[in-house]
Amino acid sequence: MPVFFYWSRNGQAIPKDSADVKILSADKFLSTLTIENVASKHAGNFTCSAKNAFGEDSQSTALIVRGWINLI
Repeated sequence: MPVFFYWSRNGQAIPKDSADVKILSADKFLSTLTIENVASKHAGNFTCSAKNAFGEDSQSTALIVRGWINLI
């Protein structure tokens, strides 16, 4: 204890004060990343790293945003 979480997108740290990407830590063991209005600018490789006195681990996933343009 404690576990420290670090979030990144395409290798760049995601700021904790980001307006559209929210990082929340519910307790000592859980961290979540939320994007409320996903747009093409959010596409990329997201990684969550967790570290404590015993070691470090990370998990990555790709976010692909597909959409269309509605021309009226």
